[in-house]
Amino acid sequence: MNSTQKLAVGFGIASGALLTALLMSGSRARRTRNYPVRSVRNFRTSFRTAGRKAEAVDEPEVHYI
Repeated sequence: MNSTQKLAVGFGIASGALLTALLMSGSRARRTRNYPVRSVRNFRTSFRTAGRKAEAVDEPEVHYI
């Protein structure tokens, strides 16, 4: 690796660490930790409601192939 690539890798690692520190500090820490929980909860809820909607549809005729 030449020095430019090393500098770019170092800059990427440093910026990632800075972003992590920013997100995990202060009032953002709670929101950052709760984000994946909310996402999973919404994902599960969407499956539950989709299942209910699918069961609620009643077709009087069944077509067999």
